[in-house]
Amino acid sequence: MQIKKWHVFIVLLVNLSGCAAHRVSDEIVRKHYGSFEADIGYSQVVRVGKTLYISGVVSTAPTFVQQLNENYRFITKILNDYGVGTEAIVKETIYTRDMALLKQAIPERRAFFKTDRYPSSSWVQVSQMFDPANLVEVEVEAHIP
Repeated sequence: MQIKKWHVFIVLLVNLSGCAAHRVSDEIVRKHYGSFEADIGYSQVVRVGKTLYISGVVSTAPTFVQQLNENYRFITKILNDYGVGTEAIVKETIYTRDMALLKQAIPERRAFFKTDRYPSSSWVQVSQMFDPANLVEVEVEAHIP
């Protein structure tokens, strides 16, 4: 009878510790990748549980394709920091100042999704960005398994 009591106690303890771990995983954790983020008032990445919200990533490279490639390389770096790749991206929003250039750059964009597991996506043309040198901005949400 004594063994059964210890077994029940251990099972209860394991279940309670699992509940505590679950509460911690729902904690909101913010991460900055540049000092300017605090000056402007945002975080590059916010993690809530198993979801990553990555703020719009921009570049000032001279061409549209170069900017898009730099944006996706930085997003890939951020994802790698959390132990996942582009297959973890579930939602993508691309803001561009020139939709025609974005359409022409579809092959470059697709190259970053190496497993052909594409996210849901919205493409939006805007009249201007925060920095006039920015031609394209990519924002994503990702799931960490």
